[in-house]
Amino acid sequence: ALIFSGIGNGLVVPNLKANLLNISSFEDRGRLSGLLSMSLYIGQFISPIMVQPMLNFISIETVFVCFAIAAFLMVIPNMKSKLVQ
Repeated sequence: ALIFSGIGNGLVVPNLKANLLNISSFEDRGRLSGLLSMSLYIGQFISPIMVQPMLNFISIETVFVCFAIAAFLMVIPNMKSKLVQ
């Protein structure tokens, strides 16, 4: 499982950063690159703090599904605004 996680991060993070830098202005590139890196590292730090207490009550599969649903729900408002334009 860790191999697939590493491969996924190795493919997603550079592409995410490249796309972010392509759409940003030259003046904003440093700040946006820093914010992206900061959000990735904060997520890696906070995830065990959030997940471990949940594992006392539910399985890891259920935790994964809960976070997947939460991530999808956070994307829906952005999807609606893109479709309306």
